[in-house]
Amino acid sequence: MTGRGAGFPEDLRGKRAVVMGLGLFSGGVEAAKWLAARGARVLVTDMKDAAALSPSVKALEGTGAEFRLGGHDEADFDGAVVVVASPAVPIDHPLLLRAAARGAAVETEVCLFLRSCPARVSAVTGSNGKSTTSALAGAMLAAAGRPFRLGGNIGRALVNEAASMKAGDEVVLEISSFQLEWTRRAGLFPTVGLVTNVTANHLDRHGTFEAYLDAKAAVLPPEGEGRAAILSHDDPGARSLAERTKGRVVWTALEGEPPGESVRWEGERLVARLQGREEEILHRVDVPLRGDFNLRNAASAAALVLLAGVPPAAIREACRGFRGLPHRLESCGEVRGILCVNDSKATTPEASFRALSAFEGKSVVAIAGGYDKHVDLEPFAAALAARCRGVVLMGATAGVLETLLRVRGYEAIARAPGIE
Repeated sequence: MTGRGAGFPEDLRGKRAVVMGLGLFSGGVEAAKWLAARGARVLVTDMKDAAALSPSVKALEGTGAEFRLGGHDEADFDGAVVVVASPAVPIDHPLLLRAAARGAAVETEVCLFLRSCPARVSAVTGSNGKSTTSALAGAMLAAAGRPFRLGGNIGRALVNEAASMKAGDEVVLEISSFQLEWTRRAGLFPTVGLVTNVTANHLDRHGTFEAYLDAKAAVLPPEGEGRAAILSHDDPGARSLAERTKGRVVWTALEGEPPGESVRWEGERLVARLQGREEEILHRVDVPLRGDFNLRNAASAAALVLLAGVPPAAIREACRGFRGLPHRLESCGEVRGILCVNDSKATTPEASFRALSAFEGKSVVAIAGGYDKHVDLEPFAAALAARCRGVVLMGATAGVLETLLRVRGYEAIARAPGIE
């Protein structure tokens, strides 16, 4: 039993459709609106209560949607012809398997979008850097005057915008490993698939790094005209995916000389070698973002839009004006001469390594810790001890990190009060 269930029905009028997992992002809301617009009797269910989900509940006023919040009821799934699940819900959740066994079509929002989208879709995934790369690619398309939509895991579901898109439009779709599990099962692929990097992440969901890598591989498009995979030659995980790609591969790199087609840094210059032609795209001074990892992000975004026909002048213009995204090495100002930086989107050790490397000298006080994703924290503790003058720990991993730091003889540790 795969849990996929029946094929998606063409006519939803008067039929029960369940949205499992409303959440506070736009996916659940937009899926419910999409189903309601097609005449379905929509029931929205979530483990959280109405108070916790009040913005999303309010957004569905006037759609006719019903709500079952604070828990799930098996009977609701038994009567559904369609279940649209949040990608945060495991694909093999017992209620989804139950619904599929009773003949329901089981989907997630991004699959609904990809099935109905007429535009060219460039999907961006990776353990780190996918949001910045996606947003920067969107800025490059905007600078070139190209009609485009930016959405997906970056926080904007696009299913209700597909009907207004045209074949000549561009879509930059940030996509997570959770979403890719669903698209792989549905046999849906982008025109271009970009992988920034693949390092251990979400092992609490995927179980092993190999399973996580398999999920990421679902972004690789099949061989065909206009299709391509863009892979980071700097990253072993992304580099290994080339073995699974039968079609065109374009490499990005900050270091080294990748084979074949590439968009790579040569000293201070970003140079594209595509289809036998070499072209200088920009210089390091055109990228105002802090950290070498952002030079990699810029190369990835440039590769994506170059395949869409964006000229170097628009790429340079976009890079010069791009100031990054919230919560990603975001400057929050100074207090008594101390620069405060919000990098709370760094939710993996690798992302935190990159953030620490963006600051010279051992002058950083880091606030670290959080949700336990079942990844090895020893390298992160080593980096904190080597780079930080002090560490403030919080969240579920605080105890583990403190132990690892003290074993190294590091004592400049504090706990954030009341944050567990």
